[in-house]
Amino acid sequence: MIGTWLQIRINCVECSYKNDKRIWIIKSTLTDDWQAKYDEHFVMTTPKNTLQKWLHRLLLYIYYESLDVIDEVFNELCDLYPTEKWILAVKHVALGDHKKEKEHNWPLALEHYEKALAIWFEHMNDGELNPDYDIVRLYLKIGIGCQDPVIALKNYNLAIAHSQLALEKVNTSYEQYMLQRWVIDGYDMKKAVCTDDNDRKECRLAMIKYKELQIEALTQMQSATTTGNYSNHLRREQVELADLYESVGKYNEATAVYEKALETELKR
Repeated sequence: MIGTWLQIRINCVECSYKNDKRIWIIKSTLTDDWQAKYDEHFVMTTPKNTLQKWLHRLLLYIYYESLDVIDEVFNELCDLYPTEKWILAVKHVALGDHKKEKEHNWPLALEHYEKALAIWFEHMNDGELNPDYDIVRLYLKIGIGCQDPVIALKNYNLAIAHSQLALEKVNTSYEQYMLQRWVIDGYDMKKAVCTDDNDRKECRLAMIKYKELQIEALTQMQSATTTGNYSNHLRREQVELADLYESVGKYNEATAVYEKALETELKR
């Protein structure tokens, strides 16, 4: 059944390729699908939207593979979906992540991220996609790789701006949660390159705002599932919010949130 959760033992993969059917056969075992407990992972709208979401999940792992494997996977995806030219943007992200994480080659990684950006901008008017969701991550990645703090700051500001556009199009609390996390990352990175104390304080205040929204989204996710449990995530976000309150001198607020984090931990 499509979507069944299977486990493959790392470094012990038994596989074969059937040329006549153009498929891989990989030995695997049935295992517990922890994501099935979290209903919002499966909220889809259109087939194109579904494909975009599952390619987001593919990006979490595929950069570990060789360049040949990445090429093969995305070439087959392009064959399966010949009209979806935006898949090439996802491929460039995978290649960029591989260059950055496996080869530690930032210049080549940035080239791939720039190519991915260009492709996503060509699909901004596609109502079934949410290009801004991917663009946010790309601007953050590019900003991190910039040696010039001025250029890095520009990319962080663009990431924050596109996050607002992306938030208008998402249809799940899970996506809201992820985008809010990226906005916080954007302000945190922006704070690191700002030279003005007032600007840094404004970044911290913005981080507090989005951390509060993130906790709200987590609470909605928890109420939407009957079997899942987000308490570990909630406790972590509460501690981070308390830390942020403390960083701007709001000690009463920080103490109150630390107490909530303790309550969350004790309920686990």
